[in-house]
Amino acid sequence: DFFEIIRSEFSPFFQFGAQGFFATIGFVFVSYAGLTKVASVSEEVRNPDRNIPLGMMLSLATATFIYVVGVFIMVMLLDPEALHSDLTPVATAGEVFMNWLPGEVGLILIVVAAIAAFASTANAGIMSASRYPFAMSRDELISPRFSKLGKTGTPTFAIIVTIILMAVVLLVFDVEAVAKLASAFQLLLFGIMSLSVIVMRESKIDGYSPGFRSPLY
Repeated sequence: DFFEIIRSEFSPFFQFGAQGFFATIGFVFVSYAGLTKVASVSEEVRNPDRNIPLGMMLSLATATFIYVVGVFIMVMLLDPEALHSDLTPVATAGEVFMNWLPGEVGLILIVVAAIAAFASTANAGIMSASRYPFAMSRDELISPRFSKLGKTGTPTFAIIVTIILMAVVLLVFDVEAVAKLASAFQLLLFGIMSLSVIVMRESKIDGYSPGFRSPLY
């Protein structure tokens, strides 16, 4: 069995075989959900034909680079057993990596960076998620209140409802289960979008004339 060989060679990794391997992929896939966030705010992007695909490519390249470098540093600095049992491996690795700084400055910097990352992710998530009911309202699929703009030109009501729903979901349901569900939903969403591109191209729709065409659909 392939995973038995991997498990024996890279112990204590792959302890849970194929199920654990693919479950982890689904769990971390939400980290790459920024691709759809770029598209959801496309109406507010200048020169969208150029900047939307460029933004998607740069976000994917940036996220991939940060995660690969981060995991590489953690694996190099921490023992396998410690890495497996540590609930905060990023902070632990950061503390070791920046041990040349006085006191606990290295650890504090990691914590500050983590808080900033969570804040920016939440901001981007709220901004993009609120645009879906906003667009649906303009298409008369839901209440017209969602399409009303505030004094700053943002869909205030849609943003408020989005924040409330997000808070309720996080408070009522298990956070880990929500993250897994979000990752699975993201995979499903990507698959449906890819299928939609094929349908739209092959249907020869008159109104479908994108400024950027990804190769091989």
